[in-house]
Amino acid sequence: MSKSTQEIINEIREIINYNIIPMVHDQINVLLNQLSYARLLDTHGNKIHVGDRVEYTRTIYSDCNRSKVEKRLETITGVIYYAEGLWLGIQRKDGTGYLFRPGELSVDDVNEDIEVIEEVIS
Repeated sequence: MSKSTQEIINEIREIINYNIIPMVHDQINVLLNQLSYARLLDTHGNKIHVGDRVEYTRTIYSDCNRSKVEKRLETITGVIYYAEGLWLGIQRKDGTGYLFRPGELSVDDVNEDIEVIEEVIS
């Protein structure tokens, strides 16, 4: 069974916590935070990292400008992860997942449909 990105990052953090001088330790933590950043911002403008617990409500719009909402689908609660190390999604508590479609979320911009409810990195 392969390890998730967050599991690998956590293992690296455990190793550096015991073996590295404080200055280098801080620099490595900054790097690990950058590596786990999913390049998404939630409805409040908070960065979303791999491992963050989020709530996502998919909205269907009736126009390309996203100005008229046609309907809102069920809210999904889970943890941000990369399926197969490539496809960004949400893993539910029961182990099932929801993968985001290309263009479904805005990269490096505020996403009104997703909210971080618990951060793994502060």
